Amino acid sequence: MSVIGMGNNTNDEGFSPLDMLNFTGELSRMRQGGGNININFSDPNSMLGLGGSNTGIRTIWGGGFNYNNIIGNKTDFTSNYFYNRYNPYQESVVQRHYFLPDSSYFYNQHSTSDNLNNSHRLNTSADIRIDSFNSIKISPSIGYQETRNSGYSDYQTLSEDGKLANEGFSNNYSTGKGSNFRVDALYRKKFRRKGRTFSLSAQTSFKPSSSSAVRTR
Repeated sequence: MSVIGMGNNTNDEGFSPLDMLNFTGELSRMRQGGGNININFSDPNSMLGLGGSNTGIRTIWGGGFNYNNIIGNKTDFTSNYFYNRYNPYQESVVQRHYFLPDSSYFYNQHSTSDNLNNSHRLNTSADIRIDSFNSIKISPSIGYQETRNSGYSDYQTLSEDGKLANEGFSNNYSTGKGSNFRVDALYRKKFRRKGRTFSLSAQTSFKPSSSSAVRTR
């Protein structure tokens, strides 16, 4: 069992891929028995705390737990839950003075953007050895995400003597939420003749989502 957590507002990237490999136990499995690394992320950027541009202030909170166990002598059970909160905030002020052949004017602009992304993710897996020749692996996962994006901007144009020529603003606000449920199943059979195997896989998923937006100018 392991627990991981972090938080910062210094635009650090958050968890590294190596952190996540240690957290889920995949790195230990790879060292012990070789084979493939298997980490199921619906959105790698949100899970690792990665963002886009480095401009503004990005506040990131994240954490989760991981539990792995051998149940009896036939079932290898793994599970992990992860929560991530990503909040980039940006503010800018623009002041310009334009010079024309016969006049000049001033342009001022102030804008802000404040976005928020909350995500939850639960992954489980049971690798069941039926006998020495047959096994089945079932891996269900569920995720939920909420987003909120808001942006505001206003501007003014002033004549060279400081009189207001025109002004305007824009205000944008949108929200969204979505969930996803996925199940992977894998059946494997070994034959008595060395090197011969048979496998059959199946997958099903369900991803409902909704969003809304308001814009004023």
